[in-house]
Amino acid sequence: MRLTKRDGDIFRFLLEQKFATLEAIYFRFFDRRKQATDPLPKQFFVTRQRLGLLHKAGLLTTERVYSESKSLYLLTTKGYHLLRQTSQEPPYAIPAKTVDFRSYVHDLRVTYCRVALERGRRAFQWVPERQIRMKGYHVKGENLTRNVIPDGMFISSKGQRIAFELESSDRKMSRFEAKAHEYRRLGQIDHVLWIACESQIQKKLSHAVRGDTKFTVGTYGEFARQLFPEVTHAS
Repeated sequence: MRLTKRDGDIFRFLLEQKFATLEAIYFRFFDRRKQATDPLPKQFFVTRQRLGLLHKAGLLTTERVYSESKSLYLLTTKGYHLLRQTSQEPPYAIPAKTVDFRSYVHDLRVTYCRVALERGRRAFQWVPERQIRMKGYHVKGENLTRNVIPDGMFISSKGQRIAFELESSDRKMSRFEAKAHEYRRLGQIDHVLWIACESQIQKKLSHAVRGDTKFTVGTYGEFARQLFPEVTHAS
């Protein structure tokens, strides 16, 4: 089969995010809708067909978690080696071999948020958490401290260096305050986009940042509405 640039971009996306749903890949690489309220294509036929070919060629594999009936796509070792051969930027790690159910929901929502930001041209040069943990994040020769590791880093449309954090689990206020304190100390980061998956978490984050303009507190629903005609379709 003849591979396209989009195929290579899908390989790198899966390497960075560890796994992705059919919907996430559609939204990021195949979506031609003008508005998020427009209906989704029936059974995502074109996306499903292309991923099926890549799967048949041994470049992608699928896995399921027990709480979901849908398949999740991962990059295979064969796909990884092909990416190494064809990419100008060598992959920083081997692909994930399985989906960790403990962080499945969190990782999936981070992926949807990333897609919404990139589709809206509000995020560029995304660096995933996995890469930050393995290689660090260097700004002007200085490495980002290990005290806080965001779920992603990106450059905004205004050229700001943004840390992205998604909170899917409620924690003690002191934990959120400590994290906010660490981010305030980081001169390498211009801004923090802090997303809550539940209303009570959002209230705690808002209290933790206390109006500090270095932070923007938002909700996961805001991002889901940028992708899905009905937010209830999003995991």
